[in-house]
Amino acid sequence: MSRVPDTQLPLPRSDMPDDPLHPQLSRKRLKLCSRENAVRVANRIFDAGQHACIIRTGEPLQPYRAAASATRLDDVEIVLCA
Repeated sequence: MSRVPDTQLPLPRSDMPDDPLHPQLSRKRLKLCSRENAVRVANRIFDAGQHACIIRTGEPLQPYRAAASATRLDDVEIVLCA
C-alpha cells in the first residue's frame, strides 16, 4: 500500500478553522489536532519505513493521532503498511 494522499481524505467539520463547536481553541491548535495533520504525520512515519495508523481518540483536544502501531482497543481509522 502506498501513502495516503492528503487531498483524498475529507476533513470532518470539527477540524475546520473557525469551528463554532470549539471557539476557545486557537487556529494553530485546530490545525495541529486535525485529521489532516494526523495524515501528514502518519505519512512521515510510513516514509521512515514503519507501518503507520491514524487513531480516533475521542478527545476534543486531540481527536486524531498518528502512531506506528495501535493497540487492540484503539479506534483505528487508517492503516498504512507496505
